[in-house]
Amino acid sequence: KENIKVEIEKNINGKFVDVYFEFLEKRIAIEIALSSTYEIENIKKDIQAANCNLVITACKNSHILNSIKKKIPSDLLRCSIVTLISEISKQGLINFLKKEFNKTQELL
Repeated sequence: KENIKVEIEKNINGKFVDVYFEFLEKRIAIEIALSSTYEIENIKKDIQAANCNLVITACKNSHILNSIKKKIPSDLLRCSIVTLISEISKQGLINFLKKEFNKTQELL
C-alpha cells in the first residue's frame, strides 16, 4: 500500500498549493475549485511557479467543472486533470491517480 505525505497549503516558490504530494516520482498539486474564477491562473502558477508535473482541479460541482473545461487552454491539457471532488472521494486518491495514469502513459 502506497504512503503519500500530503501537505495542505504548501508554499512552493511563493505559490500556495491547496494540496501537494508526490506520487510515482511526480510533483502533484490539487486545487480545490469552489468557483471557476481563478482556476486557470492557479493551474498555470502550479506548473510554472511551483514546478508541479500535474495539477488536478477538484471541482465542487459539474457547473464549475464544465466552466473550467471550457476555459482551459490546450497547452495545459497535457499536465492537468479537471474532475469532481466527489470522483476523487468515491475512488480514493490512489485509485483515482492510478486510473488517470493508466489512461495515458504520456500524461506526465
